[in-house]
Amino acid sequence: KLSAAVDGVVMQSKGIVVDTFHCDLLAEQDTRDAMDLDLVPEELVVQLIHARNSIAKLRTYQEELHLVDPIDNELPVKEIGEWLKTSQLRSVVMKHQTTVQNVLTSMILACTDDDNLDPLTREGTARPTQQRLFFEQGAIRVVVAILNETFIGKAVPRWVVEQRSLGVAFVKMGQLAFRFLRQVVQDNPANKKVMERHTALLLSQLGSEMKTANVLTELYKSNLELLKKVDESEIMKYINLLNASPWPRFLNFLSVLCVSNGVPIPENQRKVVDLLIIRNPHLLVTARIEKSDGGRPKEVWLSHADGTTFALSTLTASEDKFMVKDTAIMTQNELRMAYYLKVLDVYHDVSVGRNRGGIDVLIEKSEL
Repeated sequence: KLSAAVDGVVMQSKGIVVDTFHCDLLAEQDTRDAMDLDLVPEELVVQLIHARNSIAKLRTYQEELHLVDPIDNELPVKEIGEWLKTSQLRSVVMKHQTTVQNVLTSMILACTDDDNLDPLTREGTARPTQQRLFFEQGAIRVVVAILNETFIGKAVPRWVVEQRSLGVAFVKMGQLAFRFLRQVVQDNPANKKVMERHTALLLSQLGSEMKTANVLTELYKSNLELLKKVDESEIMKYINLLNASPWPRFLNFLSVLCVSNGVPIPENQRKVVDLLIIRNPHLLVTARIEKSDGGRPKEVWLSHADGTTFALSTLTASEDKFMVKDTAIMTQNELRMAYYLKVLDVYHDVSVGRNRGGIDVLIEKSEL
């Protein structure tokens, strides 16, 4: 393990003999993480200490959460909100809220390199060494345990979350926990394999303020084994969510299903074309080319069934300004523009590999 290797080198540098320290780090690690065992950077030692301290604090919260009685579902719906205000669950949440939020934020920032310091919108480039340290120290297991205790073990109803009956901090803690899971699996096949066992938890909050669609999207991204298992019922879950709430993240998942590492997945392309583009065209946009007096293309106009229309040049010029924002704080106009851009991503991805089924349908539905 990477953790054992770091410990071993640190102990050896202090003159402590570690008999069990016999592992070939270079043979076990991704080439991006390869390093000389005799020269472990100080930064890596700091990262390991940070991981252990962070997880210890989360484990304390998880252990106290475990002792809390589940929500009394025998109570009438109207009384559950009032009961929660004085419940042991709320007491534990309030006690740990600042620590847990700070820990999760620091763990999210540690997983990737990015100038954006907002933990809920941070993307960036994955840091595989840090991701591996978190995995080896049990971070995924502890965070999943906290979420399971909260949303499955305690059976917190979705309306309780949405009405903030447990407080704004509770919602923020959940969002940060799921966001950490997204960051720790980003471009990391080994961590994705671990998270695959917990898809039921992610699906239980699909469509809620926890934004688990983002975690599922990252989990499926370039994960050929999972992508080949996608069936129509799974795709329909997202289409039904789009019909209820047209959030860009639901379209993003459908887009990811169609391509893996730049290689098209024809079966998934066919399913998305059939279920989304053919059967639910009201969710999408149509394109119209405006031509100049000389007959040359002047502008591409995109229109939606709700009556909104945007020039493609306006969308692309504004993309960098609002796509880094949390959708919760986007203006209605920004949200609609983000949605339009995600529709274009879907159009692209169902056509990759010159998929005639997708291309022909798109041409038919556009004024081209």
